[in-house]
Parts: sequence; C-alpha cells; structure tokens
Amino acid sequence: MTRRFHRYSWPSLAIVALAAIAQTNALAAAMDPPTTSESLRREILAMDARLSDAYASCEARRFRDVFSADAELIFGERGRLRGVAAHADDLRRDGCAMRRESVATEQRIEAVPGHLGGIDAAIQIGEQRFCARASEACDGVSTKFVALWRRTPDGWRIARLIRYAYAPTR
Repeated sequence: MTRRFHRYSWPSLAIVALAAIAQTNALAAAMDPPTTSESLRREILAMDARLSDAYASCEARRFRDVFSADAELIFGERGRLRGVAAHADDLRRDGCAMRRESVATEQRIEAVPGHLGGIDAAIQIGEQRFCARASEACDGVSTKFVALWRRTPDGWRIARLIRYAYAPTR
C-alpha cells in the first residue's frame, strides 16, 4: 500500500507544486510595475515618425489616423481642441507651411498597465520642433509635449496630446 501511495502521489505533488510556482510568478509579475520594453519604445517612436511624416506631407487622413477619433489636444498657446479633425483643418488653413521634427533620443516612453495586467497605454514625453518646410535649417518653434497613446485594435493612437513651453528655434 505504501508503495502504491508514493507511486501516484509524486506526480500529483509535482503538478500542485508547479501550479503554485506559476501562480506565485503571475502574482509577482502583476505586483511589479511594468518596465518600458525596447519593443514598446520602438512601436511608439515608429508612430511618432508616422505623425511627423503625415504632418510634413500635409495629408489630413494620415494625420488623423495617428489619433483616436475623440482625441483631446491641449495647446499652451491656443487652448483645447476636441477631436483631431479641427487640428487637421487648422493645418490645411495654414497652408501646411511647417514640418514637425522630434528626436528619438530626446523622447521618454513610459508603459501604462491595463486592468488585465497587459500594457494598453503609453506616455511619451519629449520635445519637438516645427520648422518652415521651405527652409533647410529649422526656423520655427520648439515645444515640449506629453502624448498619451492607447493601444487599439488598429494599433497605437494618441488619445491626449499636451503641447507647452513654446520657444523660438533660433
């Protein structure tokens, strides 16, 4: 009888032990704040580059595709806009005279955990410059910005954008 008990209990004990270890690891992972992975940084910076390209090419559709439909944009010099369509219209009215530049090394990306433990948002903090399109040197304005990116079924989109600390680039 003792022999039979040992033969069948070791696999059962092993399964219980593995389950306990897995549960402990999952609990520890949920309690630790997520770190910004290099892949998240690459994803957000790739979207940031798409934003700059859309801005420079003055393609309103591509520009709007980087933002969520209900994005909130707050500009230190002109206030708050609801929805990216109004901002895209402003760019067209201005004649698309500017291009946007941001430097990847100047960008800080922070992961924001979701309610199920995955990363469903990211905060991008950085500086950007808006330069005259006709000029090779950047003759324009520099600003700091904070962008809240949300992961959607269609990819990363900016849900909130705050632009502040405007200064000439000269």
